[in-house]
Amino acid sequence: MAEFGGAGLPLRASRVAGGQRLDYGSAGIVRFERGSDGGFRGCWPSRMVTVLRGHSRRRPPASWHRSGRFNRPGPYRVAGWSLGGVLAYEIAARLRGDGAEVSFVGLFDTHVPDSSGSHPEVSDTETLLDLIDMLRVLTERPAGTLEEAMAELRARAGDMSIKEVLARCYATGLLSRQWSETFILGAVRRMRAYQRAATRYRPASCDLDIYQFAVGPDPDPRGWDAIARTEVIEVPGDHLTMMNEPNVAGVAAALSTTLQGERSMDRWTPQAPALVQVRSAPRSTGAVVCVPGAAGNALAFADLAESLGRERSVSSLQPKGLQEGELPYATVEAAAASYVAEVLEFAQGEPLHLVGHSFGGWIAFEMALRLEDMGLAPRTVVLIDSDPPSAPGSMTHDLTDLEGLAQLVDVLDQSTEAPLDIDWGRLGAGDRVERTVLLHRAMIDARLLPRRTSPDLVERLAQTFLAALRTPYQPTRSYESPIELVLPDPAWLGNCATPGGHLRTTDQWLRVAPGMVTSYLDADHMSLLRPPYVDEIARILLEGPGHGPRCETLVAAATSAWP
Repeated sequence: MAEFGGAGLPLRASRVAGGQRLDYGSAGIVRFERGSDGGFRGCWPSRMVTVLRGHSRRRPPASWHRSGRFNRPGPYRVAGWSLGGVLAYEIAARLRGDGAEVSFVGLFDTHVPDSSGSHPEVSDTETLLDLIDMLRVLTERPAGTLEEAMAELRARAGDMSIKEVLARCYATGLLSRQWSETFILGAVRRMRAYQRAATRYRPASCDLDIYQFAVGPDPDPRGWDAIARTEVIEVPGDHLTMMNEPNVAGVAAALSTTLQGERSMDRWTPQAPALVQVRSAPRSTGAVVCVPGAAGNALAFADLAESLGRERSVSSLQPKGLQEGELPYATVEAAAASYVAEVLEFAQGEPLHLVGHSFGGWIAFEMALRLEDMGLAPRTVVLIDSDPPSAPGSMTHDLTDLEGLAQLVDVLDQSTEAPLDIDWGRLGAGDRVERTVLLHRAMIDARLLPRRTSPDLVERLAQTFLAALRTPYQPTRSYESPIELVLPDPAWLGNCATPGGHLRTTDQWLRVAPGMVTSYLDADHMSLLRPPYVDEIARILLEGPGHGPRCETLVAAATSAWP
C-alpha cells in the first residue's frame, strides 16, 4: 500500500484499479488517512457509479455524502485515478456546492469523458478481456506465452460466451484462481456500469484548480483545461503501471510536493453579493426578499416591486451558478444558510417578508425555519406555485439532461408571447454543445436574450436549472407560523399537472406548514409574477396571509372531479 506524505489533513481519493485486493472500479472512494509518521494510508470503501449516475439522472446531488463521510466544512483534498478522477472532480464540485472548502483536486491520468453519445456499446466479453489485460499489468504477471494466449483468445472470443471465455482464461493461466468467477463477473458488471455512467456524465465548468498527474512522452491536461484551470505534472509509467512499483513512488513524491505548495481556494467565494436590490422604498414598512425559481433571476420580481409601490423595499437573491466559474448550491440547506446572513444585513431590523417562486419556495421555506430558530421569524411567507418538499426516498426528480432541458424550454415558453422555435429532433440528437447553441439561438429569436450574449450563458442557465430539478428537500421540522401558498387556477391542471395535483400539493404542504392557506389565480406558472396577477400577491404581502383569492367553488369542483 502506497504512503502519501507531506500534508497535514486527511486526503480523500478515488481509485479505479491496482493491487491484489482491488476490483477494477469497485474501490470508489479511497480515503487516505494520515499515518503516525505523517503519511497517508489507503482503505477501500466503495461508491462510484452512484455519484456519476446522480449527475446524469435526477438522483439527488450531494445527498450521497450525508452518511458521515463528508460532514465537515473542510478543507477537503480530493484525488482520483482514471475514471476515479472523474468521480473526484464531481465530489469536489458537489462539496463546493454544499458550501464546503476544497483546497486540492488531483487527477491521475484522467481524461474528460466524451458525453457526445458516439461510443459503441461494449459487450460483456470485451469488457472481461480488458479487465484481464489490466489485472495482468496491475499484478505484474509474467508475459511470455501469455501474450500469445491473450491474442488467440481475443481472436476466438466473438464465438464464445462470457463464461466460456472465463474458463479459458483460468485454463491458460491468463487469470489466477485467486480471482473467483463470482468476483470477476461482478467486476465486469460494475465496469460496464461505470463506463455507461461516464459517457452520460458532463463535468460542469467551475473555478476549481486542477492538478493533472499525467504520464507519457507528451503529458497534457487530458481536456480538463476547457473545464477549469489545470496544471500538468509529469509522473513516471503509463496509465496502468503508474500505480505499480517503482512508479508509484514517483507519483507519491509528486503528489506530496504539490500538496505542500497547494493554493487556497478562497477566491472561490463569489465577490458579488447574492442579494440584488430590485426597488428601494424610503418610507418602507418592511423588507421583501424574493427567491426566484430554477430558471429565474432578480428581474423576475420587477413587477411585484412595482405593484408594492413605496410600501416595501424589495430585493431578490440571485441564484448561484449563473455567473462564470460558479457552481449551483448542491442543497437547499446550503443555499438557505448562505442567504440568511445577507438577508438579515439587508433588513436592518425591519419586518421581513419572504417570497419564493417555484424551486425558490423551498429555499424561502428553509430560510423561514432558520430565521424562526433565531427568534426572527418573517412577518409573511408567500410561496408561489412551489411543489411540496420531497417525500423520504422519493425519486420524483429522476430525469435525464434532455428531459430536464425540455422542462426548461416549457418554463421559457411561458415567459414569452409565443413558444420558442425549437427543433426537437436536432436537440435530441445533438451533443451538449449543439443543444446549448440551439437553445441560445431560440432564446435570442424569442427576445429572451440579447444577440451579444454567449452560448456559455445558456449553458450556465441549464446547469443551474438541472441542479435545482435534481435537488431533494426534506425539512427537519414543521413551520408553525402563517404562510400563504399561491397556485395557478385548477383550470390549468390539464396542461401542467395530473388530476388532483393541486389537492395533493396542498395536503403535502400542510404536513410541514399546518398554518398554510392557499390562494388560486387564473394564471400559469410564470404569469403569476406578471400583472394583473402579481397585484394579488402584493396584496397578500401588504395585508397578510389569508387575504388572497380563495376560489372555494373551484376547490369544491376539483374535489368532486378528482377523488
